[in-house]
Amino acid sequence: MKIQREVRLLGIILVILLTACGGGGGGDGGSNTPPGPNPLDTWHLRLSSQQYLTSIAYGNGLFVAIDGTNFLTSSDGVSWTIRISGTSAFLTDITYGDGIFIAMGYEGTAEENGKYTYSIFASPDGITWSHSTFEDANWLRAIAYRNGVFVIVGYNGTILTSPDGVSWTTVIIDASYYLDNVTYGNGIFVAIGWTAGNGHIILSSPDGIAWSQKTLIDTSNWRDIAYGNGIFIIVGDKGTIMTSSDGIHWTSRNADPQYDFFEVAYGNETFLITGLMQTNMLVDPRISGTSTDGINWTFSFIPEAFGSSLLTYGNGIFLAFGAPPGIGHAPPPTYVSTSTDGKSWTSKYLFGYGGILDISYGNGLFLGVGNKIVTSTDGVTWTIVGQDSRNGPVRIVYAEGHFVGVGGSFIFSSADGISWSITDTGISSSLDGITFGNGMYLAVGENGTILTSVDRINWIQRNSGTDAFLRNVTYGKGMFIAIGGDVVLLSRDGIDWKEGNLGSSADIHGISYGDGIFVAVGCNFSADPIYGVIVTSSDGQHWITRNPNTSECLNGVTFAEGKFVAVGWYGTIVSSTNGKSWTLRYSEPFFYIFEDIVFGNRSFIAVGDKILQSDPL
Repeated sequence: MKIQREVRLLGIILVILLTACGGGGGGDGGSNTPPGPNPLDTWHLRLSSQQYLTSIAYGNGLFVAIDGTNFLTSSDGVSWTIRISGTSAFLTDITYGDGIFIAMGYEGTAEENGKYTYSIFASPDGITWSHSTFEDANWLRAIAYRNGVFVIVGYNGTILTSPDGVSWTTVIIDASYYLDNVTYGNGIFVAIGWTAGNGHIILSSPDGIAWSQKTLIDTSNWRDIAYGNGIFIIVGDKGTIMTSSDGIHWTSRNADPQYDFFEVAYGNETFLITGLMQTNMLVDPRISGTSTDGINWTFSFIPEAFGSSLLTYGNGIFLAFGAPPGIGHAPPPTYVSTSTDGKSWTSKYLFGYGGILDISYGNGLFLGVGNKIVTSTDGVTWTIVGQDSRNGPVRIVYAEGHFVGVGGSFIFSSADGISWSITDTGISSSLDGITFGNGMYLAVGENGTILTSVDRINWIQRNSGTDAFLRNVTYGKGMFIAIGGDVVLLSRDGIDWKEGNLGSSADIHGISYGDGIFVAVGCNFSADPIYGVIVTSSDGQHWITRNPNTSECLNGVTFAEGKFVAVGWYGTIVSSTNGKSWTLRYSEPFFYIFEDIVFGNRSFIAVGDKILQSDPL
């Protein structure tokens, strides 16, 4: 299914290019040239934090959705697994036909020859995908596949057909046509769009090559088309409903002009339409319409259905995606809504406003938390855990067989990353960091908050002696070290604290311990331009500024396999074997942020706006 999504696509592909940070700290220095082959020089994209699902299809017992970079699969519409496409293509549409999932995407803007590079993905199971590319000068919008024929429609009246997804034949119907969608039913392909004269166009074809056409003058905005029970249905704004049995002759079944319909699907012998009712209310109410024949419709309000886009049917349920009414964030969070009859709905949070803020590894499982909760056993395939992580943990640690996280005033605990127990500490400040050491859990946060616990349930507030925002904490060398802004605190028992001398005005975000050394990373926001900072200490009290060998701000650091690895802005990854000399391993020209990094199952995993995995060590 597909709706008009020009604004959505632009919202995803327009990357804000910020001025690169400058400056740098003094120290031992480092080399810009990696010292020979190293697993940290090769990183693999495992997840990109797209926020808008662009299309969905159902077939062979599986829902397959795309979000620009990733394939998301689910057998029940509730639990989803993320699968990377493995290419740079931006995925725009997906369909299912003849036992095959077919997805389409494009790779960047028009080349010097004025053509775009498009990708076609094919899969019998939604998991393993083959990939081919072709070039075309026109903007292509939607794809259908049936009877061994691929059909793609786009702007400038462009229609492409192919028997294999590799060799394409171009048919130009009329350069003034802008084709937005295409579907298949009753032995014919039907494409819809609009014309330069503000009319609407409907095309039909038995083979994708010879097309008949019908122009309809209509001021409403057509949104979607579907086929079922021998009937094609088009829906759109101002109550638009149009039906046809042959794709050529159409009848208007218009509803209340206050209704704007976005999606239509067919399943369980029922057509279902979703949309909004235009009112003078602050938030327009969600509506649905159901019909068995496409002629007689029953409409109802569906306040519990957050999803109103990407409607489809499969496995006995209607499924849609969307955000709760009134959400002003851009991009908004995504909920998945399910219904068996199109009238009673259940909505569940799927993922939120951004990427992963923290990650931990334990008992053979990577677990990332933040604006979504994701898990993986190998770092390659990731599963979205069905929990509203907007109100969940933002920092996580693994200890004593449990993942233990903090967020707001709450403590979260889980043995498997799926089922969570939640403890309300009752404090008024938000918690932002957690660690485990010497049989004790220790959490830190706003206003100098420090909490300790020996059982993950009962927490005692300690006097830190500061009102600084403590952002992180670690344990090493028999000490807890808490950091935040330009403040560093140390304690032997987690109860009595004293302040160390950071020796820098930088804002410290991350800290780790390894091989007798504490390493903290951050950013000097008071400088112009701002720049990344690394400081080290052998006793937690006296700190030395090091040259990070990058000007970018750094957010997180870890130690494993004899190496410190730090991550930060512009996809920056630097490493060091001693905490003194640092090597730049990875960076990107775009403003992608890595928040943290962890080691497990022989590789490092960096998380943030993306998830990257290093080569095995």
